[in-house]
Amino acid sequence: MKFAFQYWLCSRFIREEVLRASLIATLSLWAITATAIALMKTEKTILIGVADDASYVISQSNETLRRKEIVSFVRGFISNYYEFSPSNHAEKISRAGDVMASSLWESKRADLQRINERLKTEPLVQTSKILSIDLLDEETVEVLIQIHIAKRIESVSTNLKVTLKVRAHERSESNPWPFEISEVSDVVL
Repeated sequence: MKFAFQYWLCSRFIREEVLRASLIATLSLWAITATAIALMKTEKTILIGVADDASYVISQSNETLRRKEIVSFVRGFISNYYEFSPSNHAEKISRAGDVMASSLWESKRADLQRINERLKTEPLVQTSKILSIDLLDEETVEVLIQIHIAKRIESVSTNLKVTLKVRAHERSESNPWPFEISEVSDVVL
């Protein structure tokens, strides 16, 4: 009897060890399988652009879409930088500053603040109409715009040739575009 009892204890111990080893092996196999399936089914992020006439997948190698995006970017910048009234000048210039390189913003800030102060005493409304946008090379954009300045009694229209240097930039919350303006120059025609 004593021999049978010891055998039962021994076999119970063996049974528990076998169950424990099979549980560990099963859970390990499940973890490896689940990880492999998760890695194989990782989702790919796709960036979709929406234009007035179509929607499209944005990729780094799509040059025509890049050109469209630069044109949209430049239109937005011109609208913010060259169109204003006394009530919205600070807001529009701030938006234009968000897409400027920090060195350009620092060089232009004093002049823009001076214009903002001057608008408080001499109110005027400036509007712009884009006549053409030409991409001269990878980073130079030339824009012909017509500026209309309306003061209390008089109004003046003139044409400007604006040359912008555009460079690649990481998208951010303040600048959702993949570009920034590194230089702005304009000439009255």
